[in-house]
Amino acid sequence: MEKVTDLKNHAKKPQPQSKRDAQEIIHQLAEKDSGNIYYTRHVKEQMLERGFTYNDILTILREGVIKIEPRYNEKKRLWAYRLDFVNFTGSRDAGCVVAIQQKGRLQVVTIMWIDPRKGDKWDD
Repeated sequence: MEKVTDLKNHAKKPQPQSKRDAQEIIHQLAEKDSGNIYYTRHVKEQMLERGFTYNDILTILREGVIKIEPRYNEKKRLWAYRLDFVNFTGSRDAGCVVAIQQKGRLQVVTIMWIDPRKGDKWDD
């Protein structure tokens, strides 16, 4: 009897976009139409807890900068990128983690206040 192999689980991990390319794609998709942005339940909870609005997220997606390397989500087979916005509210920096989905959609995973002393650490 022949063994059946699940090819989905053995597929190669896709390569991430360069930080520059990903940032440009995110800016364009967020500027073009906010209807192509999907908000996870987690980001909605974090918005309430941390005092952010949907407009805050759009501002970060449209103007934020990707400074650190992306992270790969094995389960969803997507790369996530963190966009930082320096001095978002006076002296506080903010950031969003977003994945670029196929078909030109953005999935916002979380939003956060960034503590510059923590460097490249991603806090949910």
